[in-house]
Amino acid sequence: MTRRSYRFGDNILDVDARRLLSAGRPVQVPAKVFDCLVYLVQHRGRAIGHDELVAAVWGKTEISESLLRQTIRRVRSVLDEDGSQQSVLRTVPGFGYQFAAEVAVEDRQDGRPGLDGADPRSARAAPPAGDGSVVGDTPARSPIRRRGWRTAIGVIVLAAAVTAVGFGFDRWTARTPAAGTPSLEAAAVLPVAVNTADPTWSWVRLGLMDLLATRLRSGGQLVVPSESVVALARGDAANDGSDAIRTGTGARYLVVPSARRTDKDWVVRLELREADGATRDVEARNADLVIAGRRAADQLLALLGKALPVDQAGTADAQADELLARIKSALLRDDVDSARALIDGAPAQLQRSPELRFLHADMDVRSGRFDEAQRRLESLLAEAGAEEAPVLRARVLNGLGLIAVRKEQPAHAIAPLDEAIALLGERNEPEVLGNAYNTRGMAHSRLSQYDLASADFARSRLASEIAGNMRLLTLIDSNEGLLAISRNQPAAALPLFEQAAERSERLGILNSFALASAYTIWIHLALLEPERALALYEAVSPKLDGLRNPTGVFTIAFSGAIALQGNGRLSEARAQLDRLAENAQDTVTKGVVRGQQAQVEFERRQLQPALTFAQEAVDLLVMPDDAGTRAQAWLVVVRALRGLERSSDEAAALTRFAAWAEGVDSAPVRMSARIAQAEQAWSDRRYDEAIGDYEDALRTAIGEAVPAEIALVVTSYGAALIENDRLDRASAVIGQVARWSEHDFACAVAQARLYRALRQREAWQLAIDRARRLAGERSLPAGVATFPPEPTIGTPGADH
Repeated sequence: MTRRSYRFGDNILDVDARRLLSAGRPVQVPAKVFDCLVYLVQHRGRAIGHDELVAAVWGKTEISESLLRQTIRRVRSVLDEDGSQQSVLRTVPGFGYQFAAEVAVEDRQDGRPGLDGADPRSARAAPPAGDGSVVGDTPARSPIRRRGWRTAIGVIVLAAAVTAVGFGFDRWTARTPAAGTPSLEAAAVLPVAVNTADPTWSWVRLGLMDLLATRLRSGGQLVVPSESVVALARGDAANDGSDAIRTGTGARYLVVPSARRTDKDWVVRLELREADGATRDVEARNADLVIAGRRAADQLLALLGKALPVDQAGTADAQADELLARIKSALLRDDVDSARALIDGAPAQLQRSPELRFLHADMDVRSGRFDEAQRRLESLLAEAGAEEAPVLRARVLNGLGLIAVRKEQPAHAIAPLDEAIALLGERNEPEVLGNAYNTRGMAHSRLSQYDLASADFARSRLASEIAGNMRLLTLIDSNEGLLAISRNQPAAALPLFEQAAERSERLGILNSFALASAYTIWIHLALLEPERALALYEAVSPKLDGLRNPTGVFTIAFSGAIALQGNGRLSEARAQLDRLAENAQDTVTKGVVRGQQAQVEFERRQLQPALTFAQEAVDLLVMPDDAGTRAQAWLVVVRALRGLERSSDEAAALTRFAAWAEGVDSAPVRMSARIAQAEQAWSDRRYDEAIGDYEDALRTAIGEAVPAEIALVVTSYGAALIENDRLDRASAVIGQVARWSEHDFACAVAQARLYRALRQREAWQLAIDRARRLAGERSLPAGVATFPPEPTIGTPGADH
């Protein structure tokens, strides 16, 4: 296994050994000070913000400033530097710190097989273990249960934030609508039917649709967001989208527009369809399409008893409206490049308008240019007063909050979002309010303030339902699912992700559909429902042929691989993981895949490849968010070394695993280390010590209440107890997983093992038949597949 250390000046920082040497002498470093130093060194290429550093080291941001300053002082102290020198650790005023010293990275192999980039399985694999081997019949051989549903939380949260980057856009110069009862009055404006095929007017279908929606909204009419309308209409082309939009948004009114070009002018007609089937029409004409559209919308407002907005710039305002409609048409088609080109080509006066500056910032966020977006929004915020432009200011503040979340500075997001929500107050702006609450919920969630996050997501859901904002409701479903997982409640998360997947599919948002489906698959595996997981993957996969987003493509393929593994289809899982490893673009992705490959090879009883893959995963997965996956890889390392009878290497690996796990604030990580310690102690016949470690791990697993984690402990502990003829305790332990033995291979094997030891032939037969049905390519452990012969009278031991 590669051990990485960092050399700077006279210092050597050994991360795995958690040791700092200065001029060859060890330096005593407190745990948090060491973690802080490691994070700064590993991210030396950039400045690290206060929030990011605190989140990485303490796992939260609610610590006192004095504690952070004290920790930094101690970092400087162990580096023999004071705050005035800053040649090693530089303070970035108002932001954070950057490690400034020259660093040399040193890798060494630590006496174990290295990785030269070749597939470890291309060499001669270790032969399958036979009867009586470590792999065949001892606690170390229990199939490793994956807790992969935790692994991608960080990835999904970021993807969810990407989904939300559309800040929302309206004309803010119109008066603020009065508060009312919008849930009974929402209108959805459908795409415009245009009677010309001239490509010059291709923007009209969606651009004029959004312009009409904005005009109605400016007059106080609640209108479903255009993004939701476009997504729902896409899947209901046969009925012009009407049925899907009505069902999906709950809108009372459908506005069905058409635009007809004559020799002299444009005729814009709006048909108002009510829920009971009644219809009313308005029509306006003008040589300028935008003015005709405005007048038609004003007539509809009058028909609905709403106030008419006041135009402020006449023809110039109409010119701006047309440009904005063209830009929104491009964005609604997900054509960011065309939208940006329209902005860049706009007259200078229009480029300075709040609307275009806001849209420009929106597109910067969509493209990942967060610093540029932040500069634009901060400039706009200085001009958007709370009295004269409260809605614009609230939108800008929400944008700044979202950028802070995306930049992993969630604590910086709270203040602007608080102000945005306060500004919206009693105003009838449910779409804007829903976005602000959702963004603040994401920030609270990243800060581990789960109760506050839950309250914000609930408020966002209410506002979004009122606004008919289906895209945001999809995001809220996923965010609340992630929140349930953060609270260790996979069963509560399941219906939320199922609903997110259903909405995403209906809206045609393939990436969200893939991510929500992948999480649903992982939860089924965590709940020990592998057959359901695989059935879902096989149902979803063909629907994602058009998916191009790399995160979505990887996530659904990876979820499919672990579902295949969970059902014993190891060859298919292996092939899928090989493809993912070949295409991995970053170290985290590569590490996650290597960890899963290690588990597949271990289940195939190919110990050397399993060891090599697991060692690489341990080396690659060094960030706090990867601790769960790294712990699983560590467990494979220790078990594989034991199976290969490399006892000294096993002891050294276990020591490192246990030392690292003790410094991680994660119950499942510590539980995995306890299992490894228990298995080694049992192998060394230190039974009392082993039982203590097993009992500690079991208490942790039961407290976590995740079936896969309980099974991980029970299948190992139960086998050990049976081996030592402690059948009474074994019955109680294995009874913990009896409810899952109908669907989970490892649990069925544990049941069969127990009934065999208890000489309960009929119960054993049922359990072994279940295990064979669930096995797939997995072989049954030696000594479990056959029932022992009945002792005969006079045989020694017959009285036992």
